[in-house]
Amino acid sequence: MINENRSLRWLIALMWGLAVVPSLIALLTEANKTHLIWYIRIVDFCDLVVVAPFYLASLLALHVLITGRDRRFAYWLGVALIGVFMYGHAMHLTANAVSTFSTEIRDYRSIIPSDSYALLHFLDEDLGHWILFAAYYGLLGTWLWEDRFSGVAQVVTVVPGILLGIALAIAVVESSHAWIAAVGSALLLGLAFLRSRREHSTFAQLWKTRPVGRFVIAAAITAIITELLYWLAMGGFVQPSELGY
Repeated sequence: MINENRSLRWLIALMWGLAVVPSLIALLTEANKTHLIWYIRIVDFCDLVVVAPFYLASLLALHVLITGRDRRFAYWLGVALIGVFMYGHAMHLTANAVSTFSTEIRDYRSIIPSDSYALLHFLDEDLGHWILFAAYYGLLGTWLWEDRFSGVAQVVTVVPGILLGIALAIAVVESSHAWIAAVGSALLLGLAFLRSRREHSTFAQLWKTRPVGRFVIAAAITAIITELLYWLAMGGFVQPSELGY
């Protein structure tokens, strides 16, 4: 019982951390994004030395808590997805650091060959984002499917789920691939219904009894709603960075 309670406390703390810490660091560093550490913008530097290690540690810790250590398929699938996520994150971070330094900090755009810039843009805005978001949504789906926890007040997991959903929606819009959040969230909700049917239960019962499932479902629903509200307010999916935010 003591170990179970400790695991629940760690589970809740890690879910809150995943929902809050990366977004908080992004907000603080974006406000000073033109400041440099050597040739790296402070936002990219913090992404490299703080956010990336945080993601690696928190995702692995959450995954072990949710799937256990018995080396089942879901365990290794999640470990692989975390590796793919970190690979995509590193690709995006590297290309983005070079691109923003060359075009925002320095005015080198006119002297960069167009094909070289197109490749850099593809690695940064396209391939890097496709890889990291696909892996992230896949990991959330694995957690939703494998969740065996119970006995946690709904608000404790719904609120971080909402915060994560907002952060995901904004990040996806900033990536210029708004469809990712809609498709990924729809797949997560479909997976929730499939799990309910597998257990001869209902979606509402899954929401009530499974804290990780509730966290993921709340994030998925919130991401869809946030994107819809953003589209209505802005008249389209304009990148937040282009609005000066």
